[in-house]
Amino acid sequence: MLPAASQVPGGTLGWYARLLLLPAMYFAALAWLNCYAIGRWESAAPILVNGVAGKGGLVGAAGVALALLAGAGAPSVGWLMAAGTASALLIVLLERARGRLTPLALRAAADLVLLTPVLLLMFGR
Repeated sequence: MLPAASQVPGGTLGWYARLLLLPAMYFAALAWLNCYAIGRWESAAPILVNGVAGKGGLVGAAGVALALLAGAGAPSVGWLMAAGTASALLIVLLERARGRLTPLALRAAADLVLLTPVLLLMFGR
């Protein structure tokens, strides 16, 4: 958020910072989900009802709500939130496939799904 905010002309920083706050907080939650999932997978802990899938579902649902909320006023922020939502839901899918993948494959895939927002560059959003 700081590199983007540093490029904003003086008087508009307050509005711009507030606009960037939603995606910054959401992507912090997404990074936490990634670390939580990897920690659970590598500890060989039993699958919990509200473990990775439950928390990933909550982060995904929050992403949908934030994408709709932000997308109404700033479509590019809405698209960014939607891409983050896709990352959260892909982590949930990885949890579902946990038994078929090695811990190393799970770790690599969990980090790879965080790159989902890069797809926005291909579509010009």
